[in-house]
Amino acid sequence: GADLVGLVREWNELRATIDTNKNVAMVRYHQDTREPQAKAEQDFWNDSSPLLRELDVVHARALLGSEHGEALDRELGPQLRAIMKCLATTFAPEIRDALAEEAKLTTRHVELTALPEVEFRGEKYSMAGVGKFFTDGDRQTRLEAHQARDTFLSSHAEELDSLYDRLVTLRHGMGTSLGHETFIPLGYEL
Repeated sequence: GADLVGLVREWNELRATIDTNKNVAMVRYHQDTREPQAKAEQDFWNDSSPLLRELDVVHARALLGSEHGEALDRELGPQLRAIMKCLATTFAPEIRDALAEEAKLTTRHVELTALPEVEFRGEKYSMAGVGKFFTDGDRQTRLEAHQARDTFLSSHAEELDSLYDRLVTLRHGMGTSLGHETFIPLGYEL
């Protein structure tokens, strides 16, 4: 049991390092989606996401199948295995390509909404940037900011609709491939 606890701690440290690197890359990418190195790094993580999910699920299933479950609970708490039970059901090889496509589609959504193309009072903002005016004390400012955002969304409606449609279709397929009627139960397990 002690060896397994040590291995779990080592795995968790490695995954924390990987997750930190992934999150740093995501923040850099969100800061400027047009920067080539940030885009390349985001693409790397998008391509890696199915493999990382698969490794996490293999790890979770191994822990759940271990005869040392009580030792894990004693040393690391029962929450670890509760999380592993949820995680163990979130991957099958047949959804590997869908996971990669999902990552690419969500990245494209970020690219599109991060564009500094929301025109508001002579300035250009991203969707997030114009959002600061949604809570302004002046009612007219709030109204105009929402109208500017709506104009931007309308001008990109076709692509946004296509992205959402493709994401819903992909996620529904992932859910049904894993034995659910829809994506919703899978979404809660993630």
